[in-house]
Amino acid sequence: MLQLRAQDARRIAVRAQLLDARRPADVVEVAEQLTQLNIDPTNAIMPSEHHLLWSRIGEAYEAGWLSHAFEADRMLFEFNGAYRPMSDLELFLPRMRIAPAYEKSRQWVEANAGFRRDILARVRAEGPTPTGRIPDTSTVPWPSTGWN
Repeated sequence: MLQLRAQDARRIAVRAQLLDARRPADVVEVAEQLTQLNIDPTNAIMPSEHHLLWSRIGEAYEAGWLSHAFEADRMLFEFNGAYRPMSDLELFLPRMRIAPAYEKSRQWVEANAGFRRDILARVRAEGPTPTGRIPDTSTVPWPSTGWN
């Protein structure tokens, strides 16, 4: 059985979270190491995904790097409220192919079958597309809980 001193365990945890002295070179490197960058729509000081990247990459980080990696380079994809490295896409495809887990979501998708077809046609034609570029052709609006 391997035993670690508490100090060594802390050192491993800090290094695994990219919080040691070594700075990652870019957004995609951080996403690959951490496996995701949570997207937080609240913006108290700065959105959490930018704060996370700034705290890892350092003062050289610019907010445009994330949108460039996501939209222009397409090195990241968005799934379940997080940016994830494109290198992990195959791990998520099986989950993406199954029906939504919640009844309310399933009902909304069924009621907006045309919207779903529009999105799938666009993605087939253009490839990965940021959600902001997809026109809302839904017939039944999503009932907001105040968080979305």
